[in-house]
Amino acid sequence: FEENTMVWTKSESQVDEVSRRIPIKYLREGDLVLTITPNLPSEEDREDLVWTRATDVTVYSGNWTVHSFIFFSGHQLTVTSPHMMIIWPNNEPHFIRADQVKVGDMMKLSQTIEPVTEIRTYTVDSKVAVETEDGTIQGNGVLTAGFCDDNPDMLDRAMKTTGILKIYKDRHFGQCYNTMCMDSIAWNNTYMINNELTLKH
Repeated sequence: FEENTMVWTKSESQVDEVSRRIPIKYLREGDLVLTITPNLPSEEDREDLVWTRATDVTVYSGNWTVHSFIFFSGHQLTVTSPHMMIIWPNNEPHFIRADQVKVGDMMKLSQTIEPVTEIRTYTVDSKVAVETEDGTIQGNGVLTAGFCDDNPDMLDRAMKTTGILKIYKDRHFGQCYNTMCMDSIAWNNTYMINNELTLKH
């Protein structure tokens, strides 16, 4: 993500009313961050908002090509070329690399699905990589991926979101992810075990 992408966050013990909107570069591992469920907006007058945990937040310096997606509503999201975006061909969510997105592709913004109206490509000297428990995150109000952008197999193709997210959760947290509620200690230990790293205390 571009470092000033805005996200909603709070700590595990805080109520929703005190959540804060911050630049993603200030997000910390273990914080809860807002995302949207990757399904069609409901007919009810509500947003399908949920909290997920940031399991990795890393700021990188370098020279990165980014793509800024602009929407009619005024929303805008800027990410690096390999970042996975979620588009909605035929009302079904699919992951696609940012550098493969085209004007007219549909994305989810809160409780609406909107087309990309313009794409600007340029370079930046820093980026923020974020992984979340759910594998998704809402940046600048746009639903997008929240996992590693090492995806050479995704060049020139789109893949259904549901299957990719299940594989991501199983690999990073184990199959028990779907039957347990991870608190501030459990998420970290499970993440470390599944990635064969030393447990943090």
